[in-house]
Amino acid sequence: MTPWLFSLARSLPEPLRPTRVASLLMEASGCRWLIRVLLLRERATVRPAALDDAGGLLRLNSAPGMSLSEFTEGLKGELASGARMVAESRGAIVGTATVSDLGAGRWGLYGVWVKPFYRHQGLGRRLCAASLEHVRARKGASITLTVNRRAWRALGLYRGLGFVIVGSSEDEFTMGKFLQ
Repeated sequence: MTPWLFSLARSLPEPLRPTRVASLLMEASGCRWLIRVLLLRERATVRPAALDDAGGLLRLNSAPGMSLSEFTEGLKGELASGARMVAESRGAIVGTATVSDLGAGRWGLYGVWVKPFYRHQGLGRRLCAASLEHVRARKGASITLTVNRRAWRALGLYRGLGFVIVGSSEDEFTMGKFLQ
């Protein structure tokens, strides 16, 4: 990074500090320019989802053919049997994770997803941590999830949160964690 760009980046307030610098090589009239662009991202907040979030979640999930009222009904059931955490930036939902009570102190974690532009900022970790706190507050004893074998970044995330592989199939690992 060039010195003036570095000083500009450091002078920005914490929520707007760039997380990456993109380098663009442009060519015109036989001349080449290397242009560096700061990618500014506002720090997203993680919170429990509410019924008011149904529209944003529907856009995020892009459920084809599902109406807002159908999605809201599904979200009501989801919130009754567990919780959905959302990551929000500038009023838009940019990530989600869901936990569901499976009975007898067992819970499931699924639907962990962050929009590509907001990845590599720890949002997946924060969504999972908020979900685990929700389960702990309800005296959950264990939590399981499934993950694609080829999703090595997700595997690293879950291992970093203390999950271990407890089963496998041809395409997926089942991971689990004891909470108590």
